Amino acid sequence: MKKIYLLFVVCLIFGLESIGQTATMNPNSARRLDQLTVTITGNGYTFTPGSNTLQFFRNGSPTTHIRVNNLLPDGANKLRANLFVQSSATVGNYTYQVKNSFQSGSAASTNNFIVRPDTGKARLVSMMPNVTQPGEVLRVLITGENTHFLQASQTNMLLFFKNGSSTNEVYGDPDEIISNNAMFALIYTSPQAASGKYDLELDNPFENVALPDALTVAGTNNKPGIVSLTPAIGGIGETLSVTILGTRTKFTSGSPTVVFFRQGTPTVGMQINNYTKVNDSNLVVNLTIQPGVSRGFYQVAYANGLGDVYDKSNAFEVTWPVGLRQEQVKQASLKVYPNPAKSSVIISDEIDAIECVEVFDLNGRLVQNEIPEKPAKEMEVTFNEMMLPQQLYLLRIKTSQGYYFKKLAVE
Repeated sequence: MKKIYLLFVVCLIFGLESIGQTATMNPNSARRLDQLTVTITGNGYTFTPGSNTLQFFRNGSPTTHIRVNNLLPDGANKLRANLFVQSSATVGNYTYQVKNSFQSGSAASTNNFIVRPDTGKARLVSMMPNVTQPGEVLRVLITGENTHFLQASQTNMLLFFKNGSSTNEVYGDPDEIISNNAMFALIYTSPQAASGKYDLELDNPFENVALPDALTVAGTNNKPGIVSLTPAIGGIGETLSVTILGTRTKFTSGSPTVVFFRQGTPTVGMQINNYTKVNDSNLVVNLTIQPGVSRGFYQVAYANGLGDVYDKSNAFEVTWPVGLRQEQVKQASLKVYPNPAKSSVIISDEIDAIECVEVFDLNGRLVQNEIPEKPAKEMEVTFNEMMLPQQLYLLRIKTSQGYYFKKLAVE
């Protein structure tokens, strides 16, 4: 009788250890041929020390159709996994289980992983910005639907056509692949490029897709100058890399000097730490915005000591340090909802009228600007194609009383 009782106690202890040992995966859905990175959070289960394994199940049976390429701890109770959904995977729900070599038992899934059905043919949706000039280098965001930019990786090719014929006057290279449906690219326009509209074609082993009238080359501008700064906004106290793009410039010649001006006066607090000459129309500067620098817009000027001087007004804006404006944020009256948001967000202010809403990504790029027909205490912002899922953004909200900042998460 004592042996039976002791066995019962041992079983009870081990049974209690496994209670609450679960895991949650996010994101938890993909299509066939998708490659994605997911975060797995343990509930009552830790992933360090020791090694971990992740196994998927379909209808209770182990499956290899969802391949786990790597599995790395991100703290005691989080894992990051890179998954590849093979073309042979069945559409539907999959359960999963995580096992750590140092833990007793395993963590069972609290949510299913869903293999979604294919929704149609691959296509290109947009390219933004989409206007350039001869001799200019442009960084653009290309978005697609049912595309495989990430899977194709280094094999993505960008080709441009004018009037149905391929051209070397405009060409592009992928710069940063964000997901299967979004990538940044650098578009080079030769000084001899004819004005007009150009079609874009993207080729990789998965698809051959085109976007008619993707790019417009504006009329010839013979004057060299600075086209843009990216990012064009920075907070006091920040150090950031700023890309200066020009047209017909000579950034590789001589010794570069970049100076920021505020109301016609050079600003010492905008400190340039170093220069990187990429090419004649692309110069990268490492900039520190020192404490004490005034907020507002700044003119930027470039000289190389050889007589080449370029400038651009209102090229860069200095704002409050991100995260340090709590005293400026009207927590009670200014509301942003839903947050996280999916396709749109509502901004409301119980006291002041909203005059403008600007959306910046965490690199300081302006991705959306919304101005209502007339100032109102509530406005809705519907996201454009540059607003990517699983990202954080900064809203700069202009009211009748000044500028205010809010963080926004997009699902």
